[in-house]
Amino acid sequence: MSLAPHTRAMVTVTIQVPRTASPGNLYGVIWAQETNLGKTSKASNIIETNRVGIRIYLNVGPGGSPPVNFDITSLRGTRSPAASFWSWRQVQNTGGQAIDATGTLKLTNGPGGLSAGPYHEPGVTLALVSLSRSR
Repeated sequence: MSLAPHTRAMVTVTIQVPRTASPGNLYGVIWAQETNLGKTSKASNIIETNRVGIRIYLNVGPGGSPPVNFDITSLRGTRSPAASFWSWRQVQNTGGQAIDATGTLKLTNGPGGLSAGPYHEPGVTLALVSLSRSR
């Protein structure tokens, strides 16, 4: 679909999943793109393109979306040589789909009455990881 500048249009998207598709989460994107050929220089071979996308999280199979779950397997804090507080944490995605993790870290009643924070952690996406389990 091509639009004139400063116009809008509603787009309906239909996703057809083949019957042979493996069950699980699938990820995709629907792109809207604008290419400005008016500023293109033949001498420089540069084309200006702007894109925006809408994420698709598609679950294939019976039973609805898989569960969201995670384990915090380690958490520790220390001070840097410059006396700044540093924290390390290891988080493992144990659920059935990717998750966006954010959080706040605050230390209270630490050694010698130490306290720190709250520190607001930016979001990070934890991908779905296949774990093999032995019986």
